[in-house]
Amino acid sequence: MADLDSIRTDTRAIIRQVSSDSDKTNFPGETGLDRFINQSVRHTGALIEYPRAVFTYAAVSNQPNYTINAASNRIISILAAKFGSRTIAGDIRDIAVIKEPALAGINPSWYETVANNNGRPARIILFDRDTIWCDPKPDATYAASGYNFYLYCSTVPADLSASSDVPNLPLAYHDVIPFRAASIAFYSIGEPDKGDKAMLLYKDMREELKSTVVKESDKLLEFSFIDRDPTEFGNFGEGRIITSEIDRGYLG
Repeated sequence: MADLDSIRTDTRAIIRQVSSDSDKTNFPGETGLDRFINQSVRHTGALIEYPRAVFTYAAVSNQPNYTINAASNRIISILAAKFGSRTIAGDIRDIAVIKEPALAGINPSWYETVANNNGRPARIILFDRDTIWCDPKPDATYAASGYNFYLYCSTVPADLSASSDVPNLPLAYHDVIPFRAASIAFYSIGEPDKGDKAMLLYKDMREELKSTVVKESDKLLEFSFIDRDPTEFGNFGEGRIITSEIDRGYLG
């Protein structure tokens, strides 16, 4: 496990800069390195869809659109979605995350707000960067207390600031962050050849890990309510993650 201070040390080792060598480069010591490190953590997190979180939105009768607060929740993409009441056995069910053309093919009247387009929500689209739109709209039965949309999302990792802060990424990826940070540092001081080499090492190491670390962790982190305490989100063991890119809801 690497904290910010050790990532700084590893990055300096790659670019061969010591703490007091600030006059040799065009970026100011730790301030510059920390910026490059945080850029690298965010970039890596987006690529491997990590960390993940579940966000809950209460259903409202005859309301199709829900604000998901993408910026404050730091949501990058919607990996999977469910709808139902956790207090009713077997009621939580998958709902499809699709794009508007697919929704229009299923229900050409999806944008209407008339009550005859109500029922149990079966699918959602990402209407805009901060809004999901469900179809059908919840009727009175499925807008009763306890009925919610549950979105399983990838989110932006928190920035590192204190020297003891640790990246919210799988531990194996901590060792690749210095190479991307070093690549940006090399570019910043006008050494693109070294920057290209460091970036290539970063990409190679990241891809090698992806086939093992993320592949294995996906099953453990899938969204599921099976065998779970009704008051806790515990085991992401048997659920379904939408893996087709056309079915994902990406926030641009």
